[in-house]
Amino acid sequence: MTVPRAIGVVPHRDRELARETAARAISWLRERGVEVRVPEGDGVGLDVTSCPPEKFAPGLDLVLSLGGDGTMLRAVDLAYEAGVPVLGVNVGQMGYLTEVEPEDLDDALERLIAGTYTVAERMVLQVTVASSG
Repeated sequence: MTVPRAIGVVPHRDRELARETAARAISWLRERGVEVRVPEGDGVGLDVTSCPPEKFAPGLDLVLSLGGDGTMLRAVDLAYEAGVPVLGVNVGQMGYLTEVEPEDLDDALERLIAGTYTVAERMVLQVTVASSG
């Protein structure tokens, strides 16, 4: 597999554990020469480059979602058009869509940098809801 050189990070905006985990991941990745960026509004309190949502995913090798299922869906929405895979870290309530627990993050990042991972394809549905109120 390809060794990632650019990773996007999408932390839950209101969850302190997500911010702490994001800061740790950003530091870990930078120490290994990986470019890191976040979408505008998600980098508050983090030492990282922010960019508009439409410019976030192009050029990334992976997006790291740090939150629950809602954060994972938001990360997929940001990454999908550019064909960027998303790895979810469960620092939320549910975590049905995430793959990694916070205590396993360092091991998961090591595997990413070593190129020893697989990407599983998933279906994506687009839904439009029309409501009169």
